[in-house]
Amino acid sequence: MEDFVQFSIETEDLEHLIRRLKIVEKVNRRKKHKINCEVTVKDGIVEFNSPGYFQVLEAKTTGACRFSTSISIFFKLLKTYKKSTLYFEVHDNCLQIEDLSIKINTTFFHNDRILRSMQIPINYNYDDLLRVRMNSFTTDELDLNNVRVQVLKARQIFLLDLLAAHKLLEIYKIDFNSFRNWACLELELNPMDFVCNQIELQTIK
Repeated sequence: MEDFVQFSIETEDLEHLIRRLKIVEKVNRRKKHKINCEVTVKDGIVEFNSPGYFQVLEAKTTGACRFSTSISIFFKLLKTYKKSTLYFEVHDNCLQIEDLSIKINTTFFHNDRILRSMQIPINYNYDDLLRVRMNSFTTDELDLNNVRVQVLKARQIFLLDLLAAHKLLEIYKIDFNSFRNWACLELELNPMDFVCNQIELQTIK
């Protein structure tokens, strides 16, 4: 039998949430990637986490899970359904609201440990992404938060900037590893995250 989790939220509470999410969307409009909202369903509450915003809403829930979807989905809900309460049903890789079915990134049902949320500033940049300690999170957590590829891209850009800066200083016979270690020390980064043959350039589009 298929597993699923149900929860319901008052439309008035959802309207308050969406007003805040619209601010997040406006601030991040210039970014090329879509802005996701991470949703965690627990006993009696639903947590919403997006870059620079975290909100907990009271809800009627059955079971616990976590998924991630585009914040634009929530804008569509209020335009589509004029009800005092909205009912959600979460299946594996699918979110069902009334007659609307939405593909979601990831869903977890059989893990007692709720995966950790990443707190990222609302107007985040490459510097913020560089400071995400990928080895402190599981692959599931990184993929759920939709940041793994962005972090790898930020590391690629930083490494290329280091190589370019070192080229300008080549006349002074400064060793690249020493230069890289100094820059990482100043920025409180791990130098071993920026070894040329360890950056996954081929995975970054």
